[in-house]
Amino acid sequence: MTEKMKTAAYAADGRSTRCSECPLQPCRPAIYKACTQAFVEGFRKGAEYQKQQSKTPAK
Repeated sequence: MTEKMKTAAYAADGRSTRCSECPLQPCRPAIYKACTQAFVEGFRKGAEYQKQQSKTPAK
């Protein structure tokens, strides 16, 4: 993952409002870290998917 994408993923995670809806609140640091890592991984996969979709010609 490029640094630019990583920075964008962490910035988007900071703007997420899912933590306020989480049933595990208040969460421990380990749970917060796992949630953040899952968000960043999903962000990366979404960015890669979007890149692939933009490369393939429309049918």
